[in-house]
Amino acid sequence: MELSINGASVLIRVTGEEDLAPIPMHLLSPLGSMVIYGQPGEGVVTQVVDLDTKDNCRRILNAMKAV
Repeated sequence: MELSINGASVLIRVTGEEDLAPIPMHLLSPLGSMVIYGQPGEGVVTQVVDLDTKDNCRRILNAMKAV
């Protein structure tokens, strides 16, 4: 993420099924970044990182119980 903060384009590719990967990506990405991921049964989701997405992801993460 440090590279993207310095203006470089960064691609992080997750191979396999990781449904929760967008949550930390939104939290770690700078505002204005684009997070693209697959949504089962829907297709591809493209979402720009803004304060609302960061707040929503933070709420979801905080609601999870550590095991």
